[in-house]
Amino acid sequence: MKIIAKLLITLTFLALLSACQNKFDDDPRPRMVITFHKATRVSTPISLLRESMVLPLSKTNVTVDKEGFITSLDIERVDFARDKTTDGAYIDGFFFTLTGDGAKKLAQAIGNSMGNLIVVRLISQDKDKPMDILIGARPVFKPDYTNQFFVISEYKVSSDHEMHKFVQELNDSISLARDIKAEEKNNIWGGR
Repeated sequence: MKIIAKLLITLTFLALLSACQNKFDDDPRPRMVITFHKATRVSTPISLLRESMVLPLSKTNVTVDKEGFITSLDIERVDFARDKTTDGAYIDGFFFTLTGDGAKKLAQAIGNSMGNLIVVRLISQDKDKPMDILIGARPVFKPDYTNQFFVISEYKVSSDHEMHKFVQELNDSISLARDIKAEEKNNIWGGR
């Protein structure tokens, strides 16, 4: 029953972004939804709750829970991050700062995902740039109880400039999601 309720919440959020037939119609911010999902590298039977996807850069096949446990509304911001490994190489990724609720959801999901992955999915409903891809992944080996989460990038760009532009689009889409949610709440409770 919880799964159905969460699925309905996610579908409602997606419908809000696609509908947007109000003051946000002409808003230039990208209409993208960012979601975090539990995933495994092990090929498990696909069902109504799980689907097979491929991480774009590493070409790793993963089985992903269809239900995301974090959405754009649980994210405060995204930053581009570059981390140096012990062998001197660099790893590019995304540094997510989560809301308080987002941090609680992440801690709970990590507790249930030890030895597996957390993947970040991006669904864009922009006419010019539709997509449904995994943009990042992180193996889970230990608990994480903070509101900050680094994810290794699986999004291919040709330059740091393009990556910074993409990250700005992610932040703009988070801002738009918050504004739509606030407008919806305002309309439900007797606002305009």
